[in-house]
Order: sequence, then structure tokens, then C-alpha cells
Amino acid sequence: KRSQQLVSEKEKQLQQLSQQLAGKTSTTATSDEQAPLDTQQWVTLTLEGVGDRLKSERLRLGLSQEIFAERCGVKKLTQYNYEKSERHPDAGYLIAAKALGADLNYVMTGERSDEASALDVVRDEEEATLLTTFRHIPGETREVAQRTLAAMAEKKIARSRA
Repeated sequence: KRSQQLVSEKEKQLQQLSQQLAGKTSTTATSDEQAPLDTQQWVTLTLEGVGDRLKSERLRLGLSQEIFAERCGVKKLTQYNYEKSERHPDAGYLIAAKALGADLNYVMTGERSDEASALDVVRDEEEATLLTTFRHIPGETREVAQRTLAAMAEKKIARSRA
């Protein structure tokens, strides 16, 4: 029921946005009703911003265009075109991006999925690179790195209190 309610709310929002973009209301709709979106309008509204969000997810994962493209089965130029919204990714590409850790709900709608935890949302490319690197080092090395970083943070905190 909740998911149906969310879908209904999203449809209403898309209809309202469609009307705003069109700058007019339907002649058949009452003042309280919104004219339904046609398929092309819905696709256009859904795809707005996908390129920017796709780039944001790639950066969050700490991957270059070249590596992300390779792992998703496309060429670097295709990845570039996706991120510039010159082209739109197909289902196979999106499945591969999800396997890499991309939040597809965010890419397609601009809203984070419940699966994307607050810890996975990084502030900038530097944090994304650090997190990705940390996730790829072996267990013992990871523990040493974690202790080293904790000690460095404690020293900085102690200095700031002095």
C-alpha cells in the first residue's frame, strides 16, 4: 500500500510539473484536476538530471569515467555522453551500475533509496576515493589504517581543545 501511495504521489508531482512546464492547464481538466501526462512528457521528466546524478554516483564510488564505463560494458565516450545527458543508459548498463554500488533509485528519480545509508553518501570526490580505497584493502591492513586514522583524529581533537 505504501509503495502504491508513493507512486500515486510521484505521478501527481509529475503531472503538476508537467503543467508548470507547459505553462497551461488542460481545457478538459477542472481547476482541481491535472491533465494526465502523455508518455513522452513522462519520459522527458523522468530523464531530466539523470546524467548529473549518474556522474554523482560514479564520483561517490570513487571511479573514473574510464573505469566505470569499462565495468558497465560501454566505452568512455558513451559514459561521457550519459553524464552530459546526450544519451540515456539502457537497462544492461543500469544493472551493471547497480552491481558496482550505484543507487539506481537516486540516478533515475533524484531520491535516495532506503538501501543507500547515510554512511554511503560522501561529501566530495576526496572522501569517495578514501572510502573506496579503504573498502579494497585487506582486513589486517584495514585495521592498521583505521587505528592510524583514529590516532591522528584524536591528536587533532586534543590540539583543538588546548
